[in-house]
Amino acid sequence: MAKNKRVVRYKAPININVGIVVFGIIFLYVAVYVIRYYSQERVTYYEVVKGTVADDSSHSYTAIALRNEKVSFTEESGYINFYAREGSRVAKNTTLYSLDKSGKINELLAKMSDEDKKLSDANIATIKKQLSGFVNNYNEMEFQEVYNFKSSIQGNIIELLNSNAIENIYKSLGDSSEGQFTINKAENTGIVEYFVDNYEDLKAEDLKKSDFDKENRHVAKINTGELVEKGAPIYKTITQEQWKLAIPLSDEDVEKYADKTAIKIRFKKDKTKVVTNFEIVKGADKKKYGIFTFQKYMIKYASDRFIDIEIVEDNITGLKIPKKALVNKDFYVIPNAYKTSGGAGKNKKDGFIVRKYEKTKAKDVFVAFEIHNEDDNYCYIDMNDLNAGDEIIMPSKNKKALDKAKSETEDKKNTENTNSKKTTSEKTTSEKTTSEGDSSDNKTEEDSSKNQAADKDTDSQKNNDTEAEESNNTTAYSDVYIVRDTQSLTGVYNINNGYTQFVFVNKLTESGDYYIVESHNKYGVVAYDHIILNADMVKENQVIFQ
Repeated sequence: MAKNKRVVRYKAPININVGIVVFGIIFLYVAVYVIRYYSQERVTYYEVVKGTVADDSSHSYTAIALRNEKVSFTEESGYINFYAREGSRVAKNTTLYSLDKSGKINELLAKMSDEDKKLSDANIATIKKQLSGFVNNYNEMEFQEVYNFKSSIQGNIIELLNSNAIENIYKSLGDSSEGQFTINKAENTGIVEYFVDNYEDLKAEDLKKSDFDKENRHVAKINTGELVEKGAPIYKTITQEQWKLAIPLSDEDVEKYADKTAIKIRFKKDKTKVVTNFEIVKGADKKKYGIFTFQKYMIKYASDRFIDIEIVEDNITGLKIPKKALVNKDFYVIPNAYKTSGGAGKNKKDGFIVRKYEKTKAKDVFVAFEIHNEDDNYCYIDMNDLNAGDEIIMPSKNKKALDKAKSETEDKKNTENTNSKKTTSEKTTSEKTTSEGDSSDNKTEEDSSKNQAADKDTDSQKNNDTEAEESNNTTAYSDVYIVRDTQSLTGVYNINNGYTQFVFVNKLTESGDYYIVESHNKYGVVAYDHIILNADMVKENQVIFQ
């Protein structure tokens, strides 16, 4: 029998390697985690550091100079020649300018001034006397006066040289110059300028926005040798050392500088810094303008009407917080008058007396609360620690203190009312005494009755105002405060303890992407605290792994 040579293929069983499967699952998990880790924004923290807004922060303005300026006019026409340097200080009745009707004498004066530039012995003695007086009265704390004196001496020398030239011309011409050539004296003491514009009479209360447009200023410059007409303005004298600068203010500026009485500014022209008096006034167009008042430096800027300045801010030091780290949170507010403390020694804590109800019985219990901030009026309490409608009881000692303060206020008002009535009574008596005739007496009695009725109305109105004021302040003086009002605070999430905790920050100013916040607030952050940088990615009380 032949053998069966048919071969049947054997199917091997499928063997699954568990190790490979597990490794594949782990690899896939790790890959997904890594991809998610690098594809999404991660929660990061920031270490709080100290920061300062430097003195370089400033606000630039173009200011208008306001001075006491007196303009002088010619009494006749002619060619003018000035003998005092523009911008110098001159005394009243000092030789200031001459007028030459023909123009010939003016040419002789210019020629003689070039040829004869020697001072006489009398001139030198005058200058020595001035130098001696300045040296004897020199004060190192007023070094600026050196420059003022230098300007004055230079002007005096020019004046003496010109005076010598004028005397020589008079001698050489004799009577032929009579009526053709006049010498004119300074009308006032002060700084002399040989130009006029339309701003000499401008006062702070007359300011308008259009005044700060330089195109609205029309300048007339008077030069030596020019022909001037009768009645034309030829020079002006700044008669007072005190002067002012005016700047336009935006609504933001008004709010920012409302309480300022002195401000540091920098003159861009020469980088001079000075702290000066400051006030805000209302101009003719009802807009607000800032006014700086100076007691010196006037001679340095006497020729300038528009002056570029900067208001230099003081250095502000605090803690540097990124803007994107800030969050807002609502809190219950409780008047400060209800705050008290419990415990003793190290265990003493701030809190409030809360009225709790057990069935139908009320019980007042002291509860310590974490106060997140405290201002002049309120304490800020987390909304998770209280419920709307909870009753807060005023401590008896706080109530007594408030009652005492209220009593003192009422006594003061009563005293003022008594003094007011006394003054009115004296006035009425005086009117009766000075009146004459029966008709006048009757009229006085009627006036007296009207005054008394007015006093009653005034007293009634004052009583009504007092009652209204007290009714508006019932919360402050009530024995029980009902928790209901909320206010928002700005803060950051502190993660020093491993989870996010809201901490209040008080913003002082800003610089770029950062705020400078108060560093000495007992409820705020301190240097080297760790806070969440991207606050919008977390919630309060979230665990954070650093």
